[in-house]
Amino acid sequence: MEVYTVNIMQYSPRQQDIIRAACTILREQGIEELTTKNLAQTLAVSEPALYRHFESKTALLDAIAAQLAAVCEASWIAARKEGGSATAVLVSFFVNQAMQFESFPPASILLDADILLQKHRDILARIHTVIEENQSGVRRLLEEAVQQKQIVLSCSCDVYACMLIGGFRLVVSSWMRNSRREAGSPSLTHTAKTFTETALGIPQPGGGEAQRPESTFF
Repeated sequence: MEVYTVNIMQYSPRQQDIIRAACTILREQGIEELTTKNLAQTLAVSEPALYRHFESKTALLDAIAAQLAAVCEASWIAARKEGGSATAVLVSFFVNQAMQFESFPPASILLDADILLQKHRDILARIHTVIEENQSGVRRLLEEAVQQKQIVLSCSCDVYACMLIGGFRLVVSSWMRNSRREAGSPSLTHTAKTFTETALGIPQPGGGEAQRPESTFF
């Protein structure tokens, strides 16, 4: 399975390089270190050269928010393209999201935006919109799965959507912390697939019939 990408046409290839470098600094060092000096050193360019692509730090952060939205959009497009039942699309969405993060780990700043961007309320509001859209999409698929009797829940689909997304966030955070992974250890994509299938009660290869998910899956 290849990573499905969405190109943001208004940004040039050089601007894309700057966005990726900025995401890396944000993820690894924090917002305080996202300075023109550090960004220029990372990209091996002069500071004035950066201003030819982004007129301010706010403009760059706005571009980052757009890139993170594109990452989520790509995951949804790929999941819907693969099709299948509501539960299959749910699994595919989280798997594709994991593939995006595995392909470019700094994109996982989406999961920690409240901490990393707390002083930039306008940008944070845009990212909150993306997160809310993800939650709505997951909730709608859960509702469809319940209606089609694919799963049985003992809590609301809205609550279970929060639990799925929260659990996925923990899976990604754990993977990020273990940056020096041992050879042969499960990939983030594999772990995310196992987590989502288990949470939805989908039988695992070599195992018996999985229990239907109830109000918690921990």
